[in-house]
Amino acid sequence: MPQTKFVLGKALKQGLKPIVVINKIDKSDSRPDDAELLKGYAKVPPPLRGVARNGKSPDAQLADALKLIDDEIGDMSAQIAQGDLDSLETRGRFLEIKYRDEV
Repeated sequence: MPQTKFVLGKALKQGLKPIVVINKIDKSDSRPDDAELLKGYAKVPPPLRGVARNGKSPDAQLADALKLIDDEIGDMSAQIAQGDLDSLETRGRFLEIKYRDEV
């Protein structure tokens, strides 16, 4: 979403650390499985969160899901940064061309 990328870009430029919040779960393009994962994890009693069942513990399942989200945020951050780098390079080239003969 463009506005999410914009706001995330502003926050990252200020050195803020993002917090993942699942919002607008009622929208047609939502991913309710993400919210259900967190709700399901919260329902598991703390002593059982480290116990593996079907190959993975709830702790491991949550960590894997959060890693995917973190990777997605990292990719978005890289895209935002690349846009800024491209813009800076373009401005630098413009100034070179504009003032090359004046130096």
